[in-house]
Amino acid sequence: MCTRFLFIDELIASTRDEVPNPKPENKLEDKLAVDDLQELILAAYREARRDDEGYALLQQVGQIAGNRSSFDVRNYGFKRLSDLFASLDNFKLERRDNQVYVKRLR
Repeated sequence: MCTRFLFIDELIASTRDEVPNPKPENKLEDKLAVDDLQELILAAYREARRDDEGYALLQQVGQIAGNRSSFDVRNYGFKRLSDLFASLDNFKLERRDNQVYVKRLR
């Protein structure tokens, strides 16, 4: 059973000789997309195991989000999940022992 779907239109367009219309990278502009993304991220964060300070392993949050939908950070103009979380005002990132943790601020 397939539970993950990726939008490959941008990947295909980048392999063509034509230059696609550039999208602003690392910006979440569409209000509806932002609301849906924040709802998905928040639900995944709530489901993830957190420590006493409220930090969850970023990898686990991303995995939960990916299992719930066709979530892929590239669909939002980011290369890494940590870049996406760094752009969100209501989350804080922290590196510990070569792992990245995320905490909800508000």
